[in-house]
Amino acid sequence: MQELVTLVDTFGAPIGELAKSEVHRSDGETPLHLGFSLFVVNSLGQHLLQRRADTKTVWPSVWSNACCGHPMPGESLPSAAQRRMQYELGASLEASSIQVLVNYYRYSTVQAGIQEHEVCPILFARYDGELAPNPQEVAGTRWVSLEDLQTELKETAHVFSPWMREELEILMQLRHPAFVRPNA
Repeated sequence: MQELVTLVDTFGAPIGELAKSEVHRSDGETPLHLGFSLFVVNSLGQHLLQRRADTKTVWPSVWSNACCGHPMPGESLPSAAQRRMQYELGASLEASSIQVLVNYYRYSTVQAGIQEHEVCPILFARYDGELAPNPQEVAGTRWVSLEDLQTELKETAHVFSPWMREELEILMQLRHPAFVRPNA
C-alpha cells in the first residue's frame, strides 16, 4: 500500500495528494506538503529525543524531537502522531492526549541533495511509558532536561535536526510550561 501525503498551499490548506515516495525530491521541486512534529515530555520534565536511523533518506543519524511524520489525507494531526509514535518508538499514546501547540510552522531545508518543504504543525504530549524503537526509523533514544538540551544545542547544534532547533525556539517563546527552564 502506497502512503500518501497531503499537498498544501502557502496557508496550509489541502490542495492535493501525492505518494510519500515522490514528495522529497532532489531537483529543488519538492512540493509544499503537510507534516507534523511531536515533542514529548515525561513527568520529570525531560524531553524525549530520538536519533534518526542511519539509513534514513533525509537527515540520517541526527538527533531530533520525539517523532515527525506526515498525516495521511483526511487524518487528524493527533491521530497521525499517535500512529507514528507507535510505529517509530513502540509507544502507545492516546490521540486525545496530543495537543497542537503551533498550527502553522513552515520550513524548507536541503540535506544530501534532498529537499524538505513542509507546513509542519508542532504538537506536544506527555508520556511515561516504555519505548521499543523501530531500528528502521530510530537509532537511539534518550530523555534530557530542557536545560541540558539547550546546552547541547549551543555546543553541538550540527548533531540536531534543523527543524527541531527552530521549533524548540518557537515553543520557548510561547512559554508553554514544558518549554520554560526552571528559575527562568
